[in-house]
Amino acid sequence: MTKRAASPRSKGTSVFISYSHKDERLRERLEAHLSALKRDGVIRTWTDRQISPGSEWQSQIREELEQADIVILLVSPAFLASNYAADTELRRALERHRSGESVVVPVILRPCDWAESPIAGLQALPTDGKPVTLWKNQDAAFADVAVRLKKIIEHRAPTQHPKPTRWSVVLSGTVDEVDAKQLEAIVEKLREVAGDASITLKKVEPGSVVLFLEGSQETAEILAYLIKNGMLKDVCGCKVKGVGLSPDPLETTSSYDGNPDEVLNEIRSIENNDHNIRRVVEQLRSPIGVLPFVGAGLSIPFGYPGWTDFLLLQAQATGMRNKVSRMLRQGQYEEAAGEIECALTPFGLRSAIEDKYGDHVIAGREITGPPRLLSKLTNGPVLTTNFDRILEHAFEADGQPFEVVVCGAKPDMINKAVQQGRRRLIKLHGDWEESSDRILTKAEYEEHYGTTDSQYDPDLPLPRILRSILVGRSLLFVGCGLNQDRTVRILQRVASESQEIGHYAIVELPASIKRRREKNKFMAGHNIRPIWYPTGKHNYVEIILIILASHKAKNTSQVNGSRARSDPALKRETDRRING
Repeated sequence: MTKRAASPRSKGTSVFISYSHKDERLRERLEAHLSALKRDGVIRTWTDRQISPGSEWQSQIREELEQADIVILLVSPAFLASNYAADTELRRALERHRSGESVVVPVILRPCDWAESPIAGLQALPTDGKPVTLWKNQDAAFADVAVRLKKIIEHRAPTQHPKPTRWSVVLSGTVDEVDAKQLEAIVEKLREVAGDASITLKKVEPGSVVLFLEGSQETAEILAYLIKNGMLKDVCGCKVKGVGLSPDPLETTSSYDGNPDEVLNEIRSIENNDHNIRRVVEQLRSPIGVLPFVGAGLSIPFGYPGWTDFLLLQAQATGMRNKVSRMLRQGQYEEAAGEIECALTPFGLRSAIEDKYGDHVIAGREITGPPRLLSKLTNGPVLTTNFDRILEHAFEADGQPFEVVVCGAKPDMINKAVQQGRRRLIKLHGDWEESSDRILTKAEYEEHYGTTDSQYDPDLPLPRILRSILVGRSLLFVGCGLNQDRTVRILQRVASESQEIGHYAIVELPASIKRRREKNKFMAGHNIRPIWYPTGKHNYVEIILIILASHKAKNTSQVNGSRARSDPALKRETDRRING
């Protein structure tokens, strides 16, 4: 078999257009409106009509999809009904979108039930996701798509100058004991040791001598190696106590490089966010605070698959993809997991879970972002239904390790953690390494929650534990889809019985007005106050956590009489904006 030679690729953002051939005419009209962007070298489009005769069409489609910067989905009933487009192109496009490798842009051509499809959470074009065929002037609709696509490309354009690495070095003594001259000598010594004259002192933390430095990644790694291996114990009379490549999560671990002022404006402008941020800040500052409930959304950026992707991967391996896809579309996740276990055998499913959620997935990788920020929001327990160990690694890296990890329904250990505010990680559905407490298949859900007919049995340990938590503590859901699973059903039952305890959730704003109304109604029915982030901007979860952590740190500093470790500029800005 002869491998097709790679053709030279022209400049510009590569745009892959996925569509149904039944929508050929509308695709041609869209490309006509994109011709100015192509002529100016802003974009280069690719469709399957460019496949050479005699070529291996599937491999060429895969190659172009892997190289695309932007994937446009021309959505219509025919597109959603296409097995190849929905199960192959769409699945891979969404995987690359979630990993940040590309951007998926749905363009709604004709009326269809796309709000219930896998693209429901994406920002759709034209404006408000109104189908092109419903516009009085379809040229206006396609022009709207072209203009907004250009803005997406401009926003996505990479910076020409990579940001330098920041890190911290912790020394013995206090700032009061180290004058400016000695600080200068310390920095000069570090430059000499690392062989990098560009090391810059960016900030000195009050209290202990914590130097926040900036330089190359290589320099940071050299200093970290010397200090961690005991080769650099003393600098200008000050003992070296530690080093960190992510010096201050509230200042430097954010993956967002934009203008904080613009971000705060955008977050605050979304309906009710102003009031709900104020409320959750008040709760954070109260003696009992909030209890974080962490979903799979915080683990996906680190290479762990979400539940849908995991089940589809196993279905593919067992030749059951079509059947499992149908079950997932109908919300039958428990049943699908049971079918997969039957096909793989229990041993095979345990192996698959280990392969996808084991510690090797993040071995040697630094944990940053939202998982690290959670340790700033609570001194007590954390709840999760995830199998992976992102939270264990994140809290340990932040110097706040959990005293114990509780897997499954352990009433005494969980109740003590909640009542006494103990720093324990409560893994309600178990851990990847231990199957005895695992909850994934329908049989396992019924064993721990009760039969499907009754939704849950209030006399079983796990529902009883969850109910006691929900009536006594405010939860903050982070990375949770909040779909109609067993945990959410218990929350709904508790909400119907009592309106006294309110909960909070950081969630993506649905793209369509209809979905927003439905989601708002759903949240209200579960006593949840949402803090929305813009559709598709998942990195804003981190920005919202930074805002909340800064306010909690501010309150802690007032109580303890010491200044909190946070970004001063961000704290001043959020103080002014949230508290007026």
